[in-house]
Amino acid sequence: MSMNAGKKRTGDVETLETALRKAFHSELGQEEQKATLRALGHGVTSKNLAMDKKYANNLHECLAQKICKSKSTLGSDDDILKLLLEEDRAQEDHASHHLQYLLTVGQRKRNILHCLLDPVTYDNNTLNLQTFVKLKPFLRLLLRLHPDLATSIDEHSRTPLFLTMESHNKEVNKEVVRYLFEECGVKSLGNSAYSKAIESLTMIAPSNTEVPIVKSHALHQAIQSNVVISKEVVKEAMEKTTEQTGEKRKYWKSYDSCLGKQDGSGKTCLHLALTEPFTDAKKSWAETLVTLEPGLLEIKGENLLTPIQHFTEQINKRRRERDKVTGGRVSNGKNELSDPCLEDLEDWLKQECLRNFDNDGAKGILYSRQNAPETHLGFQRDDPVSRESLRKLDNHYKLDTILKSIYIPQIAIDWDDEARDSKVETDKWKCEGQTELFLVFDWLKKIKRVKKVIDVSVDDFKRPHSDVAIINCLTELKVETWDWRRMDISSDVIANAAGEYVKVVYLYCSGLNAVLQSWSDTSGLPTLKNLEEVYLETYQGLESVKKMEDYVKIFKTTLKDNFSSVRGRVLEVQCTPVKKAKKKEDDEGTASAAQGVVEQKEDMEDWLKCMDEFADIMGKIDTPEKTEGRKDIKVALIDDGVKSNYDGLDDSILHGKSWAPEAIWDRPGRGFSLLQPYNVSQQGHGTVMAWFIRFICPKVRLCIAKLDPQGLPKDGPPTFTISSAASAIEWAITEKVDIISMSWSIDKLDTDATTNRVTALRNAVLKAADANILLFCANPDKGIGYGTKTYPTFLDSDRIFCIGAAKEGHPSSQIDTANDKTDLYLPGVNIPFEVKSISNPSKGKAERPPQTWDKYSGSSLSCALAAGLAAMVLHCAQVSGVSDAEWLWLKSSAGMEKVFESLHPTPNRWLPVRRVFGHGSLVNAGDEIERRKAFKEEVVETFLSKMPKTMRGTSAPV
Repeated sequence: MSMNAGKKRTGDVETLETALRKAFHSELGQEEQKATLRALGHGVTSKNLAMDKKYANNLHECLAQKICKSKSTLGSDDDILKLLLEEDRAQEDHASHHLQYLLTVGQRKRNILHCLLDPVTYDNNTLNLQTFVKLKPFLRLLLRLHPDLATSIDEHSRTPLFLTMESHNKEVNKEVVRYLFEECGVKSLGNSAYSKAIESLTMIAPSNTEVPIVKSHALHQAIQSNVVISKEVVKEAMEKTTEQTGEKRKYWKSYDSCLGKQDGSGKTCLHLALTEPFTDAKKSWAETLVTLEPGLLEIKGENLLTPIQHFTEQINKRRRERDKVTGGRVSNGKNELSDPCLEDLEDWLKQECLRNFDNDGAKGILYSRQNAPETHLGFQRDDPVSRESLRKLDNHYKLDTILKSIYIPQIAIDWDDEARDSKVETDKWKCEGQTELFLVFDWLKKIKRVKKVIDVSVDDFKRPHSDVAIINCLTELKVETWDWRRMDISSDVIANAAGEYVKVVYLYCSGLNAVLQSWSDTSGLPTLKNLEEVYLETYQGLESVKKMEDYVKIFKTTLKDNFSSVRGRVLEVQCTPVKKAKKKEDDEGTASAAQGVVEQKEDMEDWLKCMDEFADIMGKIDTPEKTEGRKDIKVALIDDGVKSNYDGLDDSILHGKSWAPEAIWDRPGRGFSLLQPYNVSQQGHGTVMAWFIRFICPKVRLCIAKLDPQGLPKDGPPTFTISSAASAIEWAITEKVDIISMSWSIDKLDTDATTNRVTALRNAVLKAADANILLFCANPDKGIGYGTKTYPTFLDSDRIFCIGAAKEGHPSSQIDTANDKTDLYLPGVNIPFEVKSISNPSKGKAERPPQTWDKYSGSSLSCALAAGLAAMVLHCAQVSGVSDAEWLWLKSSAGMEKVFESLHPTPNRWLPVRRVFGHGSLVNAGDEIERRKAFKEEVVETFLSKMPKTMRGTSAPV
């Protein structure tokens, strides 16, 4: 069939009428469908295509205007059929209005649906609600007749639905969505038309189109125009764009679906939902999107911000602009969310992030800056914990207000003066059971303002807390995973402490059937309305194992039945095999870390004594009033973490970061990922190194980098993965540290020259050296024939100080002196520690280093001493007020090498300190003036003595 501008033949009229009546009143077969579409102009070509497009446009606009201006609503299919046939018959002399052009694509590649849904078609360029109501039956007919109309694109790659959403007419757009996907749906439109309508929501122009690309789809536009689309429809749209993918990463749907695609401004659907102005509709969109696909949280926009980071930026922007206009007074725009609503949304997003991603992943999504707040709080067994220790921990380990997890093993609580108010509160309870952990939880809630903890795990077997104490500890924290390890804890305690928030409960039964019965009763666990999973660990108690197994089976069946009856859904219940009765741990059962430590002799090596005395002298010279405006000396300690509450190390730590993977801790029925933060040291090695660095330079500020361990050797320092070491060095560079201390080594392999195993580590080391950061590492201490072909030394031996252990000026027997590139030797073999200061007798006995320190006797200790010594050199330079040129020289590897030379190393590279740091004029100074003069002339000037005179500058007075 071909078209022409002439009159229609009688047969054509009959064909059109017959086709339309069949389309309205019966299901068309495949061939009839094709014939009907051809009769109405679909896929038909003619010799005068331009004229056909013009006629199609005229017909489409005429029909739109006629329906718009009709006085009555065309409610039925018959009304629409009558209108179409009347229009066709009335235009015998106007071929441009004939129905044979109904499905013909008009000018600018627009079809009939484009015309009907484009506001430009109507008066005042507006498609109002009344007009759309009249259009609805016609739209339904067209979609049923030709479903592909919904997904056809115009010359600007826009679908008909996109044109409507682009107008941002909220009321009309809401009705369009409601009509198509709710009122009509599959039942009225048919599977094919409904599927095409869903698809039209997601369509973005292909990259090879010759017309301008619209880099967004109808969902983007719906969000911006505050039109809410049901979760079910959004889910269908998402699945339609991901069902063909073959990639199966955790959140592959997020990246591959329409929801993860960016619009023209570089924003995903979730970014748009979290963009100003903030409305209820956008809040609904954000909740829908994250609930359907949490992976959207990690997709960065064109500005390299995740949706939550973008949201935070938008909130801050709104506050700044509001402050300019209102002077800080709260004044929200019409229909905008209030600040409390935004805060609630921010908290909800944060919780979803913490639930669905591991700790590091979540922090990367939540925050764009370095040193983001921590989302886990944990302790080590037998840690001494007081309000003072928590305050000092907070100096560097900043907690978020919403935590992913808390892990508390058996710890030693000290009710110090700072916890007086908390102690008064617990005394009111008059409990026989323990109340000590209230000190920690009260601090979290009142001082740190923690609003929620998703997962709480407390070891309370040994000295159990009372019900009242547990409730007061956890109330208001909205706990979702409950693992308070106390026997026979009642359902009422869980309900009162966590109530509607708890989803997962771990229970521990001592063997009493009455407890199992109370838990499974309708007044027990079924009262927890959001409970999803229960895990039970049962001990034998007084009965036989067989009897207890029977009790547990009954408990499981009864609980599932009662929960289903009360809540109308299935509860997952898992029970581990019955265990033998749990024995009460003896108070003395934990072996002291001091056991097995070789008793050290009481005298001290002169090297250590000298540096301790010098630290006392510096305390008199560097008084607090002279520190204003002075920068900290920052040392990055890259190791296995630091037990920060040991001997006041909290005060020396600036902040830290961990690359250690989550450890798996057993829970009934499944494992538990226990985070390993930087303020925990599995082997104590890093704690020892931190102690030694601070011993030499008390004013040092430590940046702790906890590495991923590669095996845990029983003796000697730990080893670490190359990737974590490289990442830690990169982090240290961003922290702008002055010194990096690495008391470990990684073996060099023959294959390294032909592989990229150490590429990242090499790049990081070179980058750090180029940044003028002083690098210290330890000799591997592997004996004769081994040498020092290890990393990181081998990567840049000219700019990395390799330090070896010595005793009485002689290298350790573990060092191969015949094949050795060690730069310097410092104390490191059987170091005695009970240091008394002669210059300050009131200092008395210094606290010993961690009681596991003797295990690491060797070059690890020497490396820490060297890093501490370099820190003290830089600290002295700061105190003396050296010039900028002198400071940069001292901070360079070449400069520090000359400083060490000025200390007069022996031929076997032992580095003495007494000649300079214990200079007689300094030690015996009679008053402050003499002391400062000796410090300047005998210490600082010695450091600078080998600096080229042309580089020297004018120093400020001490």
